[in-house]
Amino acid sequence: MAKRWEDVEELMHEMVRVDCPPNVATFNTLIAYLCRNGLYEQVHEALSQMSQHGCTPDLRMYATIIDGICKDGHHEVANDILSRMPSYGLKPNVVCYNTVLKGLCSAERWEEAEDLLAEMFQKDCPLDDVTFNILVDFFCQNGLVDRVIELLEQMLEYGCMPDVITYTTVINGFCKEGLVDEAVMLLKSMSTCGCKPNTISYTIVLKGLCRAERWVDAEELISHMIQQGCLPNPVTFNTLINFLCKKGLVEQAIELLKQMLVNGCSPDLISYSTVIDGLGKAGKTEEALELLNVMISKGITPNAIIYSSMASALSREGRTDKVIQMFDRIQDATVRSDAVLYNAVISSLCKRWETDRAIDFFAYMVSSGCMPNESTYTILLRGLASEGLVREAQDLLSELCSRRPLPPDVVGRRRLLWWRWQDGFAYLKLQQLMKIGR
Repeated sequence: MAKRWEDVEELMHEMVRVDCPPNVATFNTLIAYLCRNGLYEQVHEALSQMSQHGCTPDLRMYATIIDGICKDGHHEVANDILSRMPSYGLKPNVVCYNTVLKGLCSAERWEEAEDLLAEMFQKDCPLDDVTFNILVDFFCQNGLVDRVIELLEQMLEYGCMPDVITYTTVINGFCKEGLVDEAVMLLKSMSTCGCKPNTISYTIVLKGLCRAERWVDAEELISHMIQQGCLPNPVTFNTLINFLCKKGLVEQAIELLKQMLVNGCSPDLISYSTVIDGLGKAGKTEEALELLNVMISKGITPNAIIYSSMASALSREGRTDKVIQMFDRIQDATVRSDAVLYNAVISSLCKRWETDRAIDFFAYMVSSGCMPNESTYTILLRGLASEGLVREAQDLLSELCSRRPLPPDVVGRRRLLWWRWQDGFAYLKLQQLMKIGR
């Protein structure tokens, strides 16, 4: 960066030599670059060079400097520059004030922000839409929705019309506070106020309705959205699909996948992975496998999360051989080496009291080049204990602790004492296979 600054200085000298001295526009470009990169020492040098070339910083330049300083968190310095601008013969405009105001609000320094607002009134600097949007965002982020209503009224008094950003921010604030009815009302009143809701506005309300488990209202709203000519995007559909799958309403989620295509919106990785996981948890593994194949045929590559969902579902049905077949087909080296994926299968088998099969899969995991992690051993230990192999689990824990520093709490050592010793077969097999992972 230092070398580039030397090149800039050389270019400035060259401009003077060829009788093309730098002007205010030149310095504005230079200072904007320096501020974006946090090079404030060079900004000071550039300002000194301006006076040498008979140039005076203008409002745009000060606004750029203030913006850069605020983004770096130096709010006191920015405020100080703002207050000194009149001494340089410049009256700060609303852009300069808004920049400092946004910085103070982002830093949650509300008292200073209020003082700055008072100064804007005192110095007859008119508030604009951006000013109000900054304040609306701050109040909504802090759950002060009552203040937001007052601000919307003040906007109209100042001749500022709330735009889609303002309304969407308020709608989001309502939904965060659980005021979904108020959010719906505001959404539907936007058009009467001359502001058309966008996809983001609708999606936020739909998410709020889903959180409140109001699926019927959500269905009505998405129909209303389409009727108003506002087409849902993948985020909109994924919000609804996620809700339906969490509630076990997988068939409705599949219908939404079909609706996506009808509305010219292609399902993405999140859409497919959510439905595949929902089908697997509902015990509909064959349908999940079919959808996985559809997804691959569409050119979408499954990730570790999707394979983990499928592996867990198949393991719950005792179809470990099918899981191994699926793993063998995985070409992605990153997925194949993901211990979380293998752990999901081992956990499912242990929960089915099939620790011996879990140990077999552990051997497959190691032979596939995926080294077990602490969670792998934790799952196996709990599986042994659940089947009454307490003494063996305790011995295994001691061995693991001697091999690596494992906190006893990780594996719930105290809980192991409550189970009864019954059979040593699974433990002996595990001891044999543990040597593979050394």
